[in-house]
Amino acid sequence: MSRAVVIRSGGLGDFLLTLPLLARLQADGRAVHLVTRHAWHQLIALDGLADGFTDIDSARIASLWSNAIPDLATEFADAEVFCLLPDPDGTLQRAVCRLGATAFHRIDARPTAPPHAARRILLDSGLPADPSVLTTSHLRRPVHLEDHTT
Repeated sequence: MSRAVVIRSGGLGDFLLTLPLLARLQADGRAVHLVTRHAWHQLIALDGLADGFTDIDSARIASLWSNAIPDLATEFADAEVFCLLPDPDGTLQRAVCRLGATAFHRIDARPTAPPHAARRILLDSGLPADPSVLTTSHLRRPVHLEDHTT
């Protein structure tokens, strides 16, 4: 099974725009390791959209921007990385490639060009972006509707 690492910070709305990417990667048969805020991972933990998780606010992830070689080979080795963080000087890209990543896709976290941001993220990742991505729930939990009629 191929592996993917998705790196995403930002606010809740930004994170929710990443759900179609997570779902598409898994639908393509990839194991997905998510690097994001702990709270955002907790929101989707029951949905199975990530096979692994690392807190983006951890010292381990912060070490990617230093000259130290962080203990993250397990997460990045042989993985395709989809990064929705700024990396203007390529420090992050060089670090994950030193850890064995097979590819690094720098994706604009806040695209301004059409189509909708969720579709643009998929397209910029080199993945199909069917228009139904905007009307499909990417959460996989069962929906329980209660009858509130009187």
